[in-house]
Amino acid sequence: MLERAAELPALAAGHADVPERIRVGASRTVGPFVVPALVAELAQRRPRAVVELTVANTASLLARLRRLELDVALVEGDATAPGLVLTHWLHDELVLFARAGHPLVRLAPTLGAAAYKAALREQAWALREPGSGSLETFLRAVAPAIGSPKIGVQVDDPSRCASWWPAPTGWAA
Repeated sequence: MLERAAELPALAAGHADVPERIRVGASRTVGPFVVPALVAELAQRRPRAVVELTVANTASLLARLRRLELDVALVEGDATAPGLVLTHWLHDELVLFARAGHPLVRLAPTLGAAAYKAALREQAWALREPGSGSLETFLRAVAPAIGSPKIGVQVDDPSRCASWWPAPTGWAA
């Protein structure tokens, strides 16, 4: 806090030689897919700003906010953070997908709800790591219908997975 407070007089006086430093945290889903456009827009609006970007999972970013190591964090999922101000800033939806040849893609339209849930219960899932907002959202949305999911792959950085999707035979995501 003292380090940041030392910047205030120069920033308030509008001194051009003092760059504004903005410490941003972004979750591993938001970071590679949403933040680049936001940083580009910020650079146009505030050309002297220096953005220090940290990409980590939601739990880690919330902890860093509490320790005042970040100014703001952009995360997915419903986060609970006592002592922090949370603002919903973007809406998206959770979508289950499988490779085109997966048996459930063909069978889903013919199954009733109970049979479909049973089939989903038997699948091995590609899921995010503990502490991820995406995982928490998935568990809140899907676990009530299928119970505890079987984990086939646990991914800590979804931006690095494009080269191996679709998932191996039998895995749903």
